[in-house]
This record gives sequence, structure tokens and C-alpha cells, in this order.
Amino acid sequence: MRWIKPVQRRATGKCIAHIIARFKTTTATNQATCHGVVITGKRVWARWLQKELRRCLKCQVLNTNHLAARCTQADRCDMCGGEHRTAECAKADHDKFHCVNCNQAGHMLWD
Repeated sequence: MRWIKPVQRRATGKCIAHIIARFKTTTATNQATCHGVVITGKRVWARWLQKELRRCLKCQVLNTNHLAARCTQADRCDMCGGEHRTAECAKADHDKFHCVNCNQAGHMLWD
């Protein structure tokens, strides 16, 4: 087990913290997520830690093996799909949003 946030970065007087736990078997993992885990006499609830897909923040490609610092593609907006940076996007109407990865209108890339 390990703390998600290091002890030195926590606020003074904080009495609740999150941990990441690894179990030896799949059965133990499933029992922890279904029935909880007892730590120092208190039942706490566990959930799977889900990894987010890796995404280049310049070209907005998901599951890529490059990041923005080494991207050679043109800038793409993750809201409207235009060839500009997301910070420069002026679109506010949800109907004008366009997902770059599924190439469909009506939602943003991260929606």
C-alpha cells in the first residue's frame, strides 16, 4: 500500500487520506471492491484504479505513443476540432462542438 498524496504535501490536521493498495490475487481484489476492507476497525470501500487513456494535448490523438512536446502534427482544439489551440477557442454553443477522435458533432473530445 502507499498513500496517494505524500505526507509532506498534506494539509496540517488532515485526518482522511486515500491509499493505493495492491492485492496478491484477483479474488482478494474482487472481495475488497464488493465488500470493503477493514482498516484499524473501520470499514472502507475500495474501487478499481482506472488508468486514463494517454492523449497528446496538441493533436488530441488518444492512445498515442507521443506527447505534445514531441508532436509534429498541427494543433487541434479538443472542443470544436478546429486547427487552433483549445485556449484560443471561441465556440460556446454545444451544437458546434466536434470530437476529433470519433469525428462526430455534438460533443467534445473529453465529454
